[in-house]
Amino acid sequence: MNSSQLLKQVAREIKYLSLPNLIGREVKIRCFETIITDIFADLENLLPDKYKQISTIHPLTIAKYGILDLEFQVSPTYLTDEYQSSISLLKELGFTKSTQENQQAQEIAKSLGDQQANDPFCLTELAEELKKKQIFLKLFLESGSVVENYDLDQMSPEVYQDFFDNLSLPSNYFPQKFSITDACFTNAGFVWFHKHFYL
Repeated sequence: MNSSQLLKQVAREIKYLSLPNLIGREVKIRCFETIITDIFADLENLLPDKYKQISTIHPLTIAKYGILDLEFQVSPTYLTDEYQSSISLLKELGFTKSTQENQQAQEIAKSLGDQQANDPFCLTELAEELKKKQIFLKLFLESGSVVENYDLDQMSPEVYQDFFDNLSLPSNYFPQKFSITDACFTNAGFVWFHKHFYL
């Protein structure tokens, strides 16, 4: 399948329903261990009552960026109509650009020796997600409160792994208010790869 065919296929199959009624709402998190229960308790009438947490919450993401990037598998009944599904949606989410931008990205990727140069915006990964036939609730929250600047680039792999495995947030970080800055139902957990990219 060439890139044009893949784009059209994904544009037909993707389902994306933004949840503007959640955006801007604040949630008070009591402690690291109660993140999920606090969110669902504060928003109990707005969120599904049955869900399976997919994402892993790591203290480093909170400490370095002040964010929570959460994903839950939910019932298919939450995404039966009124969803977006188009090439323009894929452009909005960063999975394709103009023809010229796509060609430029491919050329840059090839010059860097990227084995996936024909797919610089990771559309193939998105297509793989769609094959799972699952429905997700995605929530992106921000606190605006970071702990400190970590100089991770200067760490050796061994030191970094130890740091990553043993990091905990300062005891005074919580309670903390987080604001929902994005929310959606979708059939692809990978859908925010470009929209909310961080390392």
